[in-house]
Amino acid sequence: MGKDGVWQIRSVDLNHKCVFRGVNNKVNSEYLAERYLEDWRLDSNMKISKWQKQIKRDLGVDVKYGTCWLARARAKLTIYGDCSEQYGRVWDYVNAIRELIEGSTAIVVVENIERPPPYFHRIYICLKQIKEGFLAGCRPIIGVDGCHLKAAYPGLCLVAVGLDGNNNIYPVAWAIVEVQNGESWCWFLRLLMEDFGMEEGLGITIMSDRQKGIREAFNVVTPKAHVRYCVRHIWANFKLQFTGLVFKQAFWNAARASTEVI
Repeated sequence: MGKDGVWQIRSVDLNHKCVFRGVNNKVNSEYLAERYLEDWRLDSNMKISKWQKQIKRDLGVDVKYGTCWLARARAKLTIYGDCSEQYGRVWDYVNAIRELIEGSTAIVVVENIERPPPYFHRIYICLKQIKEGFLAGCRPIIGVDGCHLKAAYPGLCLVAVGLDGNNNIYPVAWAIVEVQNGESWCWFLRLLMEDFGMEEGLGITIMSDRQKGIREAFNVVTPKAHVRYCVRHIWANFKLQFTGLVFKQAFWNAARASTEVI
């Protein structure tokens, strides 16, 4: 209203000039973990960069990498539980195997036993039914390998596998150790040979990819075993010095050639 008491109408600019910001403080790691929990349950290996794009499409906001990383950690904690709690129940796991599957081998090695709490060091598992199945229906060939555990508590998983009648992989025994070296491989192979009654590897063929420390373990624990190496890993080293199709064909022809029995 003007000074003379008459209402005055002023023009108003209705054009929106605010700058859009693709940021919302409410979209935090806790919210994202809860909203996308089932997505992580279905695909636990989803890349964070891919997830960021999905969030942008769904919510129209940009979320920082660190926030997504923390949200992923929250979601996996909800799905899988705390790793430390799982390691704390390792004795329950071992005792259950010993009580419910008699004849199986379940061994746990701990450290710091004098000053509790003790620390998990190693575990070895070989189930009775697997052992009997291998001895009854598999050829005397065992492949051994190891893979790194990528989690809050790193380590290595050592495995021994065979081949069943259909040439499918047949798990024999497995172990979790702290590091891959000659000493840990010796420990694993020694328990494996004791389980199957193969003194010094007599009568068995063992195949590996020449991982760190494993050749020394073969010499110490299984000197009487026939040792063979994975041809794919041999080829990976061979092609570094001998390149070209001719060498490749010659190598694989030699690898696939049978040996004539005289």
